[in-house]
Amino acid sequence: MKKTVLLLLSSAFMFQVMGQVPTIKNFSFENWTDNAGYLFPDSWEVNNDETVTAGAIAKKTGGSTGLYSLHLGSYLDVDKTVVGSSIQIHDTLSSKVGGLSIDCKVLNNNSQLMNGLCMKIYFYNSKNGYISDISWNTPKKNYSTFTTLVWNFTPPAGVCYYTLQIQYFNFFGTTSEYSDIDNVHFVNPKTGIDQNSIENVSIYPNPAKNQITIDNVSGDKESVIIFNSNGTKVLQQEINTALNPIDISSLSNGIYILQVSSKLGITQQKFVKE
Repeated sequence: MKKTVLLLLSSAFMFQVMGQVPTIKNFSFENWTDNAGYLFPDSWEVNNDETVTAGAIAKKTGGSTGLYSLHLGSYLDVDKTVVGSSIQIHDTLSSKVGGLSIDCKVLNNNSQLMNGLCMKIYFYNSKNGYISDISWNTPKKNYSTFTTLVWNFTPPAGVCYYTLQIQYFNFFGTTSEYSDIDNVHFVNPKTGIDQNSIENVSIYPNPAKNQITIDNVSGDKESVIIFNSNGTKVLQQEINTALNPIDISSLSNGIYILQVSSKLGITQQKFVKE
């Protein structure tokens, strides 16, 4: 029942030559395939079929950027132990990557510190096999709405293969605990930063047509940079007031990352131009 789809190696070389950050297939979980009555996210591999039949991995209506998201839930395994669920994807990766971004909701009712969303990337090459791996855990708190988290990393030089695993880890928790994920993508070194350095900055409206307003900045001089989905800087300006309108009428429709930098740190927020 497992369904795995690998991207062609030529696609990865194309992104590297054009100077773009490699994309993750079906990163927004909009595409699903029915297999024997169960839905699987296209291009992703389900590590354990039991997680699908138990409903722990499921298509969820309502995403951060599209119509759907992926539900990573918890269930009772054959030993009647509560466990979490996980998925993974394999592809090629160039060195022009600075981090991984993911939108997530998290419900964790358990006080155990290890419960939560976990990401791990394994790196390989065709000559020597396994090279290295890196992993992250989400901050130990709940997110009732989709929240964007970004982790920095430096991949091995050149083009290599990778396996990205995303897991909701549940240690002695309950079957009601879960994480919904969406918009999983690599970012380049310019945008691969910790987006939690400044708290409570918000953008509205989102989606937007001609203008967005940035709220809850410090009031000191701050730099605003907007990157497109390929990590290219498309707009930059300075702001220094509590409510800061930004003209985006010249931008093409699509998904963007807004980065605000100040003496307090750096934060990133995604918005949609339509």
